[in-house]
Amino acid sequence: MRNRPFDDPKGHCAPSPPPRDSFTNYGLQIVQPIGYVVILYEQMHDYRIIPTGGRARLPEAIKLWHPESVGHWEGNTLVVDNRNNNGKDWFEPSGNFQTENTHVVERYTMIDRDTIHFEARIEDPTLYTKPWTIALAFTRNKESGYYQLEFACYEGERDMQHYTEEQGRGRSNAFTEPAQKQ
Repeated sequence: MRNRPFDDPKGHCAPSPPPRDSFTNYGLQIVQPIGYVVILYEQMHDYRIIPTGGRARLPEAIKLWHPESVGHWEGNTLVVDNRNNNGKDWFEPSGNFQTENTHVVERYTMIDRDTIHFEARIEDPTLYTKPWTIALAFTRNKESGYYQLEFACYEGERDMQHYTEEQGRGRSNAFTEPAQKQ
């Protein structure tokens, strides 16, 4: 697909559902107020609020950009069941899409003080003959003074011409050089 990056919902600042939101090149922060786990993503100032206290699920007819995430603990593993996806996003930038029937179960396991093992099991009978799993490690950023940066992205972003082959010649990516001090 020639304009794949232009077609990517994330390129238009749409929030990404699991598991894509978790394997980002940007930072994320996990906090745990009583009865919830909250994941704060640097990219697009996105976030997920995951209740862990057991509550009724939303009706299946309600479809969301971030599917409904409901978590529970199995020992030191947070298990998050994600349903009610709107089916409008991709699993990753190459265009492997999701449908409204995508069901993702994530597992976050503390391996040690600085490492979380992340695993996501994906099933969607409209796309796949059997479930499949991805896994990776999250490691704590120990950089002194690190903080999440502001990430400006506007819903419905229309300035995507720099991603297309025809209009993007001469530009290596979407970033510009920082302004020089006078």
